Amino acid sequence: MFLVLKNIDDELENPKIIAMLDRIASANIYDDDYYITVFLLSTKRTIPAKLEHHITIFETPVPKEKEIKAIIQKFADDYGITIKDEFFDKLTLNLKGLTKLEIDRILTLAYQQNGEINGDDNEFIISQKSQFVKKSGMLEIIEVKETMANLGGLSVLKKWLKDKAHIIRNLDKARKYG
Repeated sequence: MFLVLKNIDDELENPKIIAMLDRIASANIYDDDYYITVFLLSTKRTIPAKLEHHITIFETPVPKEKEIKAIIQKFADDYGITIKDEFFDKLTLNLKGLTKLEIDRILTLAYQQNGEINGDDNEFIISQKSQFVKKSGMLEIIEVKETMANLGGLSVLKKWLKDKAHIIRNLDKARKYG
């Protein structure tokens, strides 16, 4: 028998829930007639200390660039919209590191804003990605107002960073160039 528990992160702070899951895990180990496999599905990694020794973590990989392009194209086909090639590659880069569900959600939100997805949606898409990253709790995104002009000296480092930023902003062109 399988028991699938989805998005129960808040419930994993409840001692009664923890005790019940511990009882199920122990019964699986010590009772030959007891067969229940519990799946905890979550985007967060909230594991109570009492359950750590019972849990095996399976991480699902995020889509690769080719898969992201296919997700975007399927979304465009499903909604009957066209995404210009020059923005398509940039959009693909901006959605890297997200799950398929998160990509679909961002595309849907961007589409709902004005009935299309184009370069005007770029800031919105980046802000939504930032929200997903913040919600995961894995990374913290800090927005800064300072610019390179605010830094004194370090001219060689500034030039190098400027060159690298240009390459990253045009990564799809850089890859085609080799």
